[in-house]
Amino acid sequence: MKITSKIFLCIAAIAMVSFFSACEKEDYGSSSEKQYVHVDDMQINVESVDFVMGVNGTSAIVPQLSPSTVTPQDLVWTSSNPSVVTVDNNGVLTAHSDGEAIITIASQDRSIVKTCKVAVSHVKLTTLKLNYDDYTLREGGVMNLSVALQPANAYYQNIAWRTEDASVATVENGKVTAVRAGKVDIIASCLDGLEDTCHVTVKSNTENITFDPYVKVEW
Repeated sequence: MKITSKIFLCIAAIAMVSFFSACEKEDYGSSSEKQYVHVDDMQINVESVDFVMGVNGTSAIVPQLSPSTVTPQDLVWTSSNPSVVTVDNNGVLTAHSDGEAIITIASQDRSIVKTCKVAVSHVKLTTLKLNYDDYTLREGGVMNLSVALQPANAYYQNIAWRTEDASVATVENGKVTAVRAGKVDIIASCLDGLEDTCHVTVKSNTENITFDPYVKVEW
């Protein structure tokens, strides 16, 4: 009877050792095989360019991801200088102090890596000036407006463009397209409240244009 009990205890002990060994191997195997979210392609709306923010301001980097099942939370977001600007796992940037930082956006396996340079300044924009005050176009003509901003180290928001009469001329990112004869103001503005206006005159294709040395004319 004693021998039988000893044999039973030995078998039970061997079974328990085998069970725990199998569990350890299974756990080890699962931890050693890390699963990554696969990313085929990633494009961002700002890349390798200066992106300027004001202190305490927020903005966002919006990645275009493939496949469509990948989300910003599946990426690894890091800032080279968190005391200047931080980034969360949704790509939202928060500026803290003057300086510069490199934001790195990477797939989990780092097969795809994008970077963006961010500059933070407390200096506000004081001047917004268009390259033309007046401009004359023929119907169907196109011209390009650009904006000069001062001071050079100021932060600024994206420039907003608008036309006072889209039936006369339209504007998109500074590109003005004449639609029909008439007069219209094209306005560039920013969230700081600054704005400037270009007075555009559209002439019909059959109308003669009188030369004025102070007005740019597109023939």
